[in-house]
Amino acid sequence: MESIKVNGAWQTVDKAYVKDQGVWKESTTQYMKIAGKWIDVNAMPTTFEATFKSPKTIIPTLMGGNGVVEADGPGQWKIKGYGSITWVAIVRDNVADSELITEVHITKMSTVTSLGGIFRADSKVTKLTSVVFDDNLDVSNVTSMEGIFKHNSKLTHVDFGNNTFDNVTNMQEAFSGCVLIENIDLSGFSSAKVDSFVQTFMSCLKLKCISSIDTTHAIRKLNMFKDTKDLTSPDTATQTKLTSSAGFKYEKGSPC
Repeated sequence: MESIKVNGAWQTVDKAYVKDQGVWKESTTQYMKIAGKWIDVNAMPTTFEATFKSPKTIIPTLMGGNGVVEADGPGQWKIKGYGSITWVAIVRDNVADSELITEVHITKMSTVTSLGGIFRADSKVTKLTSVVFDDNLDVSNVTSMEGIFKHNSKLTHVDFGNNTFDNVTNMQEAFSGCVLIENIDLSGFSSAKVDSFVQTFMSCLKLKCISSIDTTHAIRKLNMFKDTKDLTSPDTATQTKLTSSAGFKYEKGSPC
């Protein structure tokens, strides 16, 4: 099953045909027009891949490159991005079909510089519950996670894998409004270079545990833990240290 553009609208089709020397033949090769040239997609290296569960496909926004969406089993779709993908919007707040997505699994990433808003909901995403990153992704270029899960009101599970994200500088509003999430495991996550934690965990009403966090480099920490009354790890005294002008490096000592 493939997605093709017909009269300006994306349609899902079971088969695609191409005309070869006057004869229509079923196509097993996908082509994409890049810089005015048609390129065999199967011959191009992918720079971003993800699967998502949804009864319908959506066409994501891919900045800096191009991509295709393929069926990947019942109710599951795969996004393949090609070129220097710098930013991806899998869930977009102006696309109604985004409301149907329940799970996202990122399996490849190499050129992405910003994960800011990739799953941003702004109350539009009502069913997204789980986001998983594969281990050993190339996340060395990622510098921004601003609003990555903002307002995902059904989100209960985020797994960053063993990826360190050690060049991230902005985590503003990263989990703001994730009202159901209880645990955020950042045990392999380096936040030593982050300079903004503004409202990072604000209104995480059921959040109980954050495994580790380093605010010693951060300049902005306004309302970092506002309305997180159930949070016990770190406790209230440690939260005060984390949001102080000097900052603090907190390690729980074990995963949440």
